[in-house]
Amino acid sequence: MKPATDVTTDEAKGLIDQGKTLIASTMECSTQKKLAALMQEDGSLYFGEWKEGTKHGKGEQRWPDNRVYIGDWVNDKAEG
Repeated sequence: MKPATDVTTDEAKGLIDQGKTLIASTMECSTQKKLAALMQEDGSLYFGEWKEGTKHGKGEQRWPDNRVYIGDWVNDKAEG
């Protein structure tokens, strides 16, 4: 996958739309489900587990300014 800074606007919109579809697939999951790396609307990339439409479980998020969080997520919030 190319770095977020190398993605065009059209590519980013497509990736965000694909991500929303994948996230929706976790809405009825009562257990964690691991998805492919997803681009968020703020340009960050998240790879990890989802539950009921939120980041939940082990995951990694990388922001366009090179910040990185690797660890636990609970209801869309980094824990730790």
